[in-house]
Amino acid sequence: MWRRDPYAAVILFVITRAAALKVLDVGAPRTGTQTLQKALGVLGLTTLHTGLNQSFRVPFCAWMLGGKAWKAPVHMLDRFDAAMDEPMQLIYPEVMEAFPEAKFIYTVREPEDWFASYDSVMADLRRQTGMKRRTENSKRLRSHPQPSQPLAPLVEKIMEATDKWESCNGCHYWGCKFGTPESEDVKPQCLKSYQDHFNQVKATIPADRLLIYNLTDGWGPLCEFLNKPIPNQDFPHEDWVRSGTERSLRRAGLQPTPERTTESAVSSVGVGLVQRTAKALKAEL
Repeated sequence: MWRRDPYAAVILFVITRAAALKVLDVGAPRTGTQTLQKALGVLGLTTLHTGLNQSFRVPFCAWMLGGKAWKAPVHMLDRFDAAMDEPMQLIYPEVMEAFPEAKFIYTVREPEDWFASYDSVMADLRRQTGMKRRTENSKRLRSHPQPSQPLAPLVEKIMEATDKWESCNGCHYWGCKFGTPESEDVKPQCLKSYQDHFNQVKATIPADRLLIYNLTDGWGPLCEFLNKPIPNQDFPHEDWVRSGTERSLRRAGLQPTPERTTESAVSSVGVGLVQRTAKALKAEL
């Protein structure tokens, strides 16, 4: 019926253009992005958490790793009210320009606590079968003799996509290497980048558009900042990363460690994206 309605295209255009991102979380991953997503959902906002929908990471990662040689794909966010998780916390200058009415929330976490949490996240991640398999397969591809045509271009493209994916995750862009023997060696640079990001956020975003938010403060500051009534329910605490990890570790006969959470669900999605990319590239050959 939409095809036959002469006003359908106009209505759809108006609806699409009327949509605009209202909130961007400029806090780093593992600072409460999952809880903030849940809270904003309770307040009626449509949210994008790139840990749950990693397909949205791909174009932004390509844009950043490509030297920002073209316009940022911020138009992809206009279907959501709020967005969070990496690399969303890095695109606030572009969001400020594209969405002049947008507000920004910096979720606070002490640098040392943040580092310890993220480091244990990634340490547990490497205990997961999926990550181990992906690492082993990557090593096999790199050590295997150069394949003959037409597989050589395919393998090169797959490895390039994998490298870019890794570079855009786990705060590698800040010089961090969590859950590895090098973690402590790069810790000073990682923490400096974390603090530099906070300083740059404060220096760039006008104070009336920025909420520096500690989740332990509950509904009050958040609702006041967004001009929303305080819900008649407790402030949520969400960590699907931890719950998924605990189930995965127990299935493997391992005991989860408090605060040692891993993005097992996220990892599986990332592997799936690489696999789908491989299929698409193979179809082009």
